[in-house]
Amino acid sequence: MTLEAYVKEKLKSAMSVDHFGYQDDTAGHEHHPGRNGGAHVTAIIVSQNFDGLKLLDRHKMVYSALGNLMQNEIHAFSMKTFTPDEWTHQKS
Repeated sequence: MTLEAYVKEKLKSAMSVDHFGYQDDTAGHEHHPGRNGGAHVTAIIVSQNFDGLKLLDRHKMVYSALGNLMQNEIHAFSMKTFTPDEWTHQKS
């Protein structure tokens, strides 16, 4: 299973996911000091579970869903989180 598929699976097991965008930015960070070999990932996550939550609480929810992936497989995880309504207006 690819890391992208695994991240998506972990998120979907913890919350509803209406849209998931994934970009692996690892190649641009090959010689990053302190890098433990994990991937650099950028994600867009759209979920109705974010409705009414502050940005920090949304990120905590995502990190909780990813669990131990952040200790090994992922070195850096950048995310943008949206509710379905925010996502609809973002694309307009």
